[in-house]
Amino acid sequence: MAANSPASAWSRVAIEAIRVEKTLSQLGSQFKVHPMQIAKWRKAALEQLPELFVDGRVRAVATPTTGTRSCRLHDARIPTNPK
Repeated sequence: MAANSPASAWSRVAIEAIRVEKTLSQLGSQFKVHPMQIAKWRKAALEQLPELFVDGRVRAVATPTTGTRSCRLHDARIPTNPK
């Protein structure tokens, strides 16, 4: 995503709204956006924020016999010594 794309600009407005250093009206005047739209962006950002910390990424794991394979990060366990 480009740094000057609409989504990037909207996210900056949402971050400013989350900071609560200015009122929605002040932010609306500053960014030329209706305060209710800023409230919607703030709400959406706060609702989606916890999803950023869910680790659902996939990575390649090296195995001694097969080379590499893909696995989910939470499936990549530290091997134990079988006895």
